[in-house]
Amino acid sequence: MTIVANRKDMTAAYYKALDLPKSAVATDAYVTAKMAALDRAHEMRKFEIENYWKRATYFWSFQAIAFALLGFMFGGENGAPSLMAIQLPAAIGAISGFVGWLSAKGSKYWQENWESHVDALEGDVEGKLTQTIWNDGKVNHSVSRLNQRFMGLVTGGWIAAMTAPFIAGHIPDWIVQASPEGFFCLLMAILIYIWIGTKQTMTGYVLHQDSWIEVKPGWRWIWKRQGDGKEERQLLLRHTKAKDAVIPDEG
Repeated sequence: MTIVANRKDMTAAYYKALDLPKSAVATDAYVTAKMAALDRAHEMRKFEIENYWKRATYFWSFQAIAFALLGFMFGGENGAPSLMAIQLPAAIGAISGFVGWLSAKGSKYWQENWESHVDALEGDVEGKLTQTIWNDGKVNHSVSRLNQRFMGLVTGGWIAAMTAPFIAGHIPDWIVQASPEGFFCLLMAILIYIWIGTKQTMTGYVLHQDSWIEVKPGWRWIWKRQGDGKEERQLLLRHTKAKDAVIPDEG
């Protein structure tokens, strides 16, 4: 059994797995095959992105139904419903939220899979387009991860609503008295969870004053110190899952 020793070896292993040559200087048939593979990878990536948001809309529609049902129950002439009465909308919200969260994770996995294919194939066909980033050094967040985190939080809220009838009579008085402070702390914890969990971190090389500087997690602070606030954006060559970025020749 052959074990891949490092990230750089994965490029050759990738082409071998696809039954394609590692170099594009082969025959026209090989070049055509690589171009077709890249086009297919772009197509599948676009397909997964479109379906990610279609699936998200589908599951968020169930959340809308659950909230509408809950609003209808609270807006009735008989006043606020009992804790047991909210079990139906809570169950709809919890189940659809959990399945939607799993669906989002699965969609994200396949989207990143095809993005990795594009990263590995594009160098021989269209250059390092997706590896080259115009970056401003600020924190960026993943839109799909934001959707996943929010769906997870909504699901957790519905689960809490489902358990409320069973713990309502067993909550200590000190928790009830500290609920305003506890709610604030919970809100801050949720915001921190979203902020940290959705940050996008990229490593590679950043161009600063005609020199390429290697950057690692936390590189945006390096950017701020070395950029001195003069550059609005800098070029970043990011590492990919298949291989590390390579500094361009000076020629």
